[in-house]
Amino acid sequence: MVDPHPEWLEQWRVARAEWLAASYDDEEGHWETPECNEAVEREYFLRDRIIKTEARTQEGINAQVKFMCEDEGYDLSSTFGEDFLASICGKRITA
Repeated sequence: MVDPHPEWLEQWRVARAEWLAASYDDEEGHWETPECNEAVEREYFLRDRIIKTEARTQEGINAQVKFMCEDEGYDLSSTFGEDFLASICGKRITA
């Protein structure tokens, strides 16, 4: 069995880099360009897949942990944390 998470992580990194590059290309610093919007949509789509899809292999779990470390701003008490922990534990955590 192979998890898609490592591939998604690489695609997310590319989308994030493209988003940042597109945002810096605009001389006035506008982030609402078509290129930025397209890249950020891909980034968020991949982010959701990485954290909401249950990992079934060590490689998939490792990719989720790497994502969590690279995508700053999230903690385990947020919705992200609940989705992430549910995915690596294989079940939804309820309060």
